[in-house]
Amino acid sequence: ADSDVKGTNLAAKLQEVGAYKLAICGQSGRHVSSLQRHVARGGATVAYNGVYEPIHSAADVQLPISHMIFHDSSVYGFDLLAWARAAPADLKHGAASVLALAKEQKLSLKPAHVLPQA
Repeated sequence: ADSDVKGTNLAAKLQEVGAYKLAICGQSGRHVSSLQRHVARGGATVAYNGVYEPIHSAADVQLPISHMIFHDSSVYGFDLLAWARAAPADLKHGAASVLALAKEQKLSLKPAHVLPQA
């Protein structure tokens, strides 16, 4: 996974796709930083701990602060598992809402790039 982030493959794929308003990253460390560097003006990157990635095993994130300031972009993070356990009805409602938007073709669920699990 780190080779995708450090190499030109990810950057080239992101250039093909173009700027995007929302990046969702289930891996942390360099993945969040790389995605944040390519987010569009006013966009956001959301990072969460994936099911197979304990938060204590994640590498530190080095955020591109100048990009965040001059492109008015943001980074958000949350603990997906804690949220799912604390509010299962909210999780079900949120998933149903996203799927409804996709069904109405108001949202595309096609990922720009899928980073392999390490």
